[in-house]
Amino acid sequence: MKTATVSKTYEISTDGRTVWVNGPEGCVARFSKRGMEVPAPECAGGQLSRASGTLQDWKYFQEALQRMGIKIDDSFQPAGLTE
Repeated sequence: MKTATVSKTYEISTDGRTVWVNGPEGCVARFSKRGMEVPAPECAGGQLSRASGTLQDWKYFQEALQRMGIKIDDSFQPAGLTE
């Protein structure tokens, strides 16, 4: 399990297949080849859930978290994502 604390508030963890972003309120975002949940103020309920598994989805996940001030580098990218 790889873990990094990216601020006093958020921690990123991965087992190589799934990435979790945890904050004081629990899991705030998750990404795997089977799906992702990420904060999205433009969506009803403020959360976007959808199937994923592509590099484009990974970039979207990174960008959505960057808007929250959370930077996830590519070393956390799950293995086996498709173009």
